[in-house]
Amino acid sequence: MGGMNPSSIQAVESVTLDAPRDRAEALRWFYGDLAGLEPASSGAAGDDLRFRSGRIVLTIRLAEAAVIDPIPVRLTVLVRSLAAVRKELDERGITYEVFTGMLSSDRSIAVADPAGYRVILRQDGTLFGF
Repeated sequence: MGGMNPSSIQAVESVTLDAPRDRAEALRWFYGDLAGLEPASSGAAGDDLRFRSGRIVLTIRLAEAAVIDPIPVRLTVLVRSLAAVRKELDERGITYEVFTGMLSSDRSIAVADPAGYRVILRQDGTLFGF
């Protein structure tokens, strides 16, 4: 996905999620291709996936019997283009919710990642093209 702004994770320092091992490829697509995060080096045993946004790292620990934390929102990712994200989600038949904040330009998408975590995708300063 093209754009002027790089994707970034909105978190204090790091985010760690657990996910089923059989969802690894779908998670690579979701966080790497769709959300535009930069892949980072994974663990030596290949038991996790890592994505970087500046100094912030998202680690997804892969396990056969992963327990998905039921917290409603686990992660917010600032993306380059919400319009492009929506198009890709629509093409793949993935459901999502669109939210508008206090300003009409403050919009975000809530979507479940392939492991089932609710993720917020935002684009700062969206005036047109949503």
